[in-house]
Amino acid sequence: FVAVSDQLNDSDFNGILLLEHDGVFQTRAFGQIDGEASPAIDQDTVFDIGSITKQFTGAAIVRLEMDGVLSIDDTLGDHLQEVDGPLASVTLHQLLTHTAGLPDAIGDDDALIDRGSFIERAMAQTTPPGVHRYSNVGYSLLGMVVETASGGTYEQYLHGTFFEPAGMASTWYVLPNWDERSVAIGWRGEDRAGAPQEMNWGDDGPGWNLRANGGILSTAADMRRWVRALEGDDLLSPSAKNKLFDRHALEVDGGDTFYGYGWVSFPYGDDQWFRGHNGGNGIFFAALLWFPDDDTLIFVATNQAGADEDAAFRLAGLLLDTDVGAGCQPYVDIAGLPSVHSFPDGARAGAANATLALLLTGDDSDRRDFITNHVGESLARDLPMDEQLAALAGLQAEFMGYTVHMIHLQDDSTFHVVLRSDSDEAVLTIVTDPQVAEHVSCVHVEFP
Repeated sequence: FVAVSDQLNDSDFNGILLLEHDGVFQTRAFGQIDGEASPAIDQDTVFDIGSITKQFTGAAIVRLEMDGVLSIDDTLGDHLQEVDGPLASVTLHQLLTHTAGLPDAIGDDDALIDRGSFIERAMAQTTPPGVHRYSNVGYSLLGMVVETASGGTYEQYLHGTFFEPAGMASTWYVLPNWDERSVAIGWRGEDRAGAPQEMNWGDDGPGWNLRANGGILSTAADMRRWVRALEGDDLLSPSAKNKLFDRHALEVDGGDTFYGYGWVSFPYGDDQWFRGHNGGNGIFFAALLWFPDDDTLIFVATNQAGADEDAAFRLAGLLLDTDVGAGCQPYVDIAGLPSVHSFPDGARAGAANATLALLLTGDDSDRRDFITNHVGESLARDLPMDEQLAALAGLQAEFMGYTVHMIHLQDDSTFHVVLRSDSDEAVLTIVTDPQVAEHVSCVHVEFP
């Protein structure tokens, strides 16, 4: 914990790191809520937790099934009368597992799209179900099902069923009367991006492009309460939790991670599995990892674009002394590797050079072209296009002002670029895809 938290501190991380292991609970906070002279971040600071929201939606559906209100085998048309055509036939299970044939998104997160318009757009973009394809759209539709089945709003249902019983007083969209000084403000480098609820939300929260698939606000302390509540049977029965956590859908062909209902299962150790999910919008980022067999919980959140997003996995790997998929590139001592001042010839070096050029000098249009031409399947990991664009924008903000000092060649597919600014140094590792030379499969950042 000390090693990883010191690394975060050295990289000017702004956020919170929480660890509970073998009954010992500790946090370390970094930075301020809203830049210099604002209150310090602590375990009760409110962050946008992004797509971690999906596990609340998944829990809501299995709880409604537990209470006899619906079945996960129901079709969307059984609950939303406005839906017709192929979309009406998809099941709630398919929506929960991202196998409903829906796209990642049908608009920007901050667009105030209403329910009717959202459904019309979703019906127009349905493809045959069956293949796992990460879809924010599907989870928004599930949020509508929660509202129809419960007779209230999505947020009201979560509050009464989960948040209030679990003591999660700071986990909502807009219902709490927060002290504004407790909500972390987003930053892109030196530019203030604003609070989450300032992002064109309505009086009742975000539009349906975000609602129920992302954007819930919470704290490190509340996320700990959430997991501990799930350990008992008051919120969900054992059979409901089995459905929530089960390994329903393989995320990537040839991979080893599985999507449940808003939770991802990862293998580790000796035939063991841990659960987790992350979420981000290019400004805020959060990750939650839960190791039931090792009595370990890790939560990380930040309000700074381009921050270290591998910290939770790295901490888990060190703590449990095993590979838990910490980033896509293990630590490499680059000092003994051959060094050059420019990339060599070849398609793989060309892809690495394109990555570097994008991060140092690219613009909005360059990001989309880069994803189309150079992002491999293992790097995308089924992330929606908007999340890939946001991640690249965050990296560009992180490397603003940096220049190339040296390139170290590990082999013909892995390149370590030493970047320097007036006050700092970073190592950017770029790994090209083993199957498609023009594709990049890993982009990893270390701050020595």
